[in-house]
Amino acid sequence: MIKAEVSVVGTVMQAVQLKQSQQGSRFYSVTIETEVAQKEGGVRKVLIGVTAPMESPVGVERLVNVGQRVTLSGTLHFRKVQENLYMNMSAKAAAPVEETIPLGVSGTLEMLGKLGSKMPEVREGKNNKPFMNFSAFSGEGEGEARTYIWVRFVRFASEVEPFFVPKALLSIKGTLELQYFKDSLSISCRVSEVAPYQKTEKEAPF
Repeated sequence: MIKAEVSVVGTVMQAVQLKQSQQGSRFYSVTIETEVAQKEGGVRKVLIGVTAPMESPVGVERLVNVGQRVTLSGTLHFRKVQENLYMNMSAKAAAPVEETIPLGVSGTLEMLGKLGSKMPEVREGKNNKPFMNFSAFSGEGEGEARTYIWVRFVRFASEVEPFFVPKALLSIKGTLELQYFKDSLSISCRVSEVAPYQKTEKEAPF
């Protein structure tokens, strides 16, 4: 499970539409464009599909002007198709903003996942501040549509706890960081909390 609670500043690219799900519920849908930093420098334009239920549209229903700059808050979901990551958002609030407000995505990330095979090591960064890097992955979707998404983590800590063993299940929270590298969107997180995680039998395997 990967879930991000975010604030997005973007531009309306496709005016809001009223749609109906296969289950019969009606919802508003709008496409916005925002920016994500590139590792090589500069920024990359990226599209986010935004939805909100018709019974509680939270302002999404008013996003009818293409080119309008808006801010949205809500839950960001990641979807992997082949090797590419895409983003969708369940909006909880939406409103227009001034054109001077910079585009971008900011927020927090929560993940239940499995540590990779490499053990993290503590190193010293700037000002001799210790930190550790590690990667973990989570399974998203069900059945044949199930995919695995990796997240890179950095944690400022002076020691590696005993629960950090290869393939360990972890619960991790922190600050979301998105970046493009060689045309691929990557997810990173600056860790604020990490703990071992016990999976229940009903949960799909990682």
